[in-house]
Amino acid sequence: MSWGRPGGADGDGGGSGVAGSARLSVTLTSPSTPDSDAQDPFNESNHADFGQIPNIPAVGITYTPANGRCTITEAGVVDGIYRISVQLVMASASNGSNADWDILVNDTPVYTRAEQVHSLIDNTSVEMEIYRELSTDDFVNIEFDNAGAFDLNTEAGTTINIERIG
Repeated sequence: MSWGRPGGADGDGGGSGVAGSARLSVTLTSPSTPDSDAQDPFNESNHADFGQIPNIPAVGITYTPANGRCTITEAGVVDGIYRISVQLVMASASNGSNADWDILVNDTPVYTRAEQVHSLIDNTSVEMEIYRELSTDDFVNIEFDNAGAFDLNTEAGTTINIERIG
């Protein structure tokens, strides 16, 4: 995956609004608190001891731990094409549990994946990727909702990547 901007001799000569100009990659370094209710693992209030690291310098997209939002801050973007990819490292459920994982844009689910987290497997990786048109001030959240009564949580290593590609 290339993060550089097309244009200059060293790949950084492109201007704002070109493919690859906006990017964000954040990995959580702490597990979320087990819960049977819906939760956004990137919202710091869902962690007893929240920790995260940026994998690259964010450009044109701002991550806000207080609400888990990744907001498009690149000025003047109207219907830019973005790749949103998420890897959720899920802890095993005590008795196995069905759950829905969602990518939300402006609080509306735009991608949903249903899967079971089994009790006999240590950790399960749930991966989601979607391409969406986003504009300045649009925001992305991730949510998982346990359809059963058992607690679920993410582990350290859970990552979100967002990149403008067009």
